[in-house]
Amino acid sequence: MRRALTLLAVAASLLVALIDSGGALASPAVASPRVSLRFPMGWVSRQLPGGGIVAAATQRDLGATTPSGPELTLRPVPALAPTVTALFAGIHPSSFTGAISVYSTTVDGKHSIYVQRTTAEASGGETTRTIFVSLSPGVEYTFTLEAPASTWSTSNPAFDAILASVKFS
Repeated sequence: MRRALTLLAVAASLLVALIDSGGALASPAVASPRVSLRFPMGWVSRQLPGGGIVAAATQRDLGATTPSGPELTLRPVPALAPTVTALFAGIHPSSFTGAISVYSTTVDGKHSIYVQRTTAEASGGETTRTIFVSLSPGVEYTFTLEAPASTWSTSNPAFDAILASVKFS
């Protein structure tokens, strides 16, 4: 009985940790032959032409120009553009109205960089983070995370959980 209570307490602690990190993750989704990742339970996703995947918290936001909730898009890119800003402009052709910041991070142990910006729009603005990961020359991926600026901080735990689940092969 005492052992059962201890196991129950451990299971409850793990559940709290999962919820705090963005929630339980669903089964792995294969975005391309070289990338797999997991989305929070309840998220919807679809494959993109040319390899890649888009996922969102709601069906309505899946592939929306301006999602009303969190959305993540993973795309392969043939090679990095001459500058991060040039590649970012190619992925997001809309004009920049907010400051662009460049940061360093890792995804599945791979050194990566990301560009983050917030736009000022009538809808309240959108924050976008695009992460650039190079596996080898000519084999690069972008992860684009988008959410309304007003909910960016509450979307981060889900984004962090997804990125922590990424596996490159």
